[in-house]
Amino acid sequence: MPSDDEVGQQDAEALARQETERVGRSAELAAQYTACFGLATGVADLERMARELTPKVKGELQAKDLAHVRKAYATRLGQLKAEDAATHGGNVQAESPVPNRAA
Repeated sequence: MPSDDEVGQQDAEALARQETERVGRSAELAAQYTACFGLATGVADLERMARELTPKVKGELQAKDLAHVRKAYATRLGQLKAEDAATHGGNVQAESPVPNRAA
């Protein structure tokens, strides 16, 4: 029968393995979302991808990985908006929040 010290050591090793696996999964998940965001072809496409980042998924990410994903999203959003402005010559009218532009 193992001693209390041996059981404690085994528990510590199991917890360390679980944490290492969790950190690895988090990094992998962050890399997947970051890569997907880079492939977005428009703002709507990017927003659709971001909606897949549910609270459950966010809970699986380490804080540093979630920050990395958020930065990737913001960067790509800025790129797509700049591309859209360049494509439309910066002359895109802002849509009125009121239907049919009636005020």
